[in-house]
Amino acid sequence: GGTVANSAASNPGTADVAIGARITSDPITQGNGYSGNVIQKGLFGDPGQIKAQLIPKNEGTFNCRFKGTSANRLLQAPVSADNVDDGAIHWVMCWREGSTLGVTVDGVTSTVTLNIGSLSNNKNVRVGNKSATAGASDQHFGINYCSAYSYGSGARTYVQNLISGDC
Repeated sequence: GGTVANSAASNPGTADVAIGARITSDPITQGNGYSGNVIQKGLFGDPGQIKAQLIPKNEGTFNCRFKGTSANRLLQAPVSADNVDDGAIHWVMCWREGSTLGVTVDGVTSTVTLNIGSLSNNKNVRVGNKSATAGASDQHFGINYCSAYSYGSGARTYVQNLISGDC
């Protein structure tokens, strides 16, 4: 895993934000409790969180969690693009533009309109696991070729262009 230190510059507040990665995944562990963290800012109990995660096949294999000061939402990847544990290279992304929340897998997107409010916390941006001491149930098993985190105008386009290319 990797870490980008928390700072005022890593908290998007109400600005547009995007996180994503170009990955392969081992077959996803089946059973309750697995959420292989690809990239995230914040933890479940924090006042704000954005998280891209792998989940068991019976739950879809990929989703995004958005939590702000006003609301939270778990957004499932589109069914047509939701098979990221096949060993192939995929690009996955979670993003917010205004009050639109989106999840994109290999260019296929699902969106919902929801104003989640401000997204800020005191945690580092983490790649591959939620913390250095977290267990296997939170770990991404596979290869992360590159990851990106951006906020402000153009964040989604910036992250998408990076992870959908050669990184």
